Amino acid sequence: MAWTLKTERYYDLTGSLTYLVVVMLAWRLGQPTSWGANLLLVAVVVWATRLGSFLFLRVIEVGEDQRFRHIKESAPRFLMAWTLQGTWVAITRECCSCRASSRQEVLPPSPTECSQRASLRWVLSWQSQVFPWR
Repeated sequence: MAWTLKTERYYDLTGSLTYLVVVMLAWRLGQPTSWGANLLLVAVVVWATRLGSFLFLRVIEVGEDQRFRHIKESAPRFLMAWTLQGTWVAITRECCSCRASSRQEVLPPSPTECSQRASLRWVLSWQSQVFPWR
């Protein structure tokens, strides 16, 4: 349908939604109880929501996604872009899905210095991505 209408308007939004659904489904099916799995889920949901909404709103505001100027003219190129998006979702969600669906406790029962440093790096990375976009 997107190729028929020659629009890329919902490309990034559907990618983020797909990513969120797959990760949350893995989390729900695995029913993890550790703080680490839950913290990872929150970080992924926040990141995917922010990125997907930013890219979608940018396309709405600008009127197009320049990456798609030549892609949307050709059905095979459009299919390639959607296939790459699906591949991206499958690859990048793997560690989160494995962690969420694991029934074994991989992390200690409380946050360690290493997990605190990782959380701080995530927050700093988040800030470096969000503030330049404004």
